[in-house]
Amino acid sequence: VLGITLGGVSLADWPNLRDTGRIHLVKFILLPIVTLVLLRLSGLGTHQPQLAEMLVLQSCSAPAVSILLQINHSGGDQKTAGGIMMTAYAIALFAMPLWLSIWRYWAGV
Repeated sequence: VLGITLGGVSLADWPNLRDTGRIHLVKFILLPIVTLVLLRLSGLGTHQPQLAEMLVLQSCSAPAVSILLQINHSGGDQKTAGGIMMTAYAIALFAMPLWLSIWRYWAGV
C-alpha cells in the first residue's frame, strides 16, 4: 500500500502546503517537546534510559502505514495522504537524530 500510494504522488498534485505544515509541526515539533518534558518530569529517563530513547524516537518518527490503509479503506484522498507521508518520511530522516541528540544532551547521557 505504501509503495502504491507514494508511487502515485507527483509534484503537480502536491498537498496544500499550509495543511502539510500544520501536520508536520504537530508531529515533528510539538509531540517530541511534550515527550521530552514528560520524560524529564517523570524521571523515566534516569531509571529506564533505553525506554526513554525509544519513546523519543517514536515521538518524532514518520506516521505508520496503517494510516494509509485507513484512508484507502474509507475512500479518502490517497494523493494528499501520500504527499504528506512522503514529506513526513523526508523530515523524519533529520528529526529523529536531532531529537535523540537533544534528549541525550538534556538527560546528560
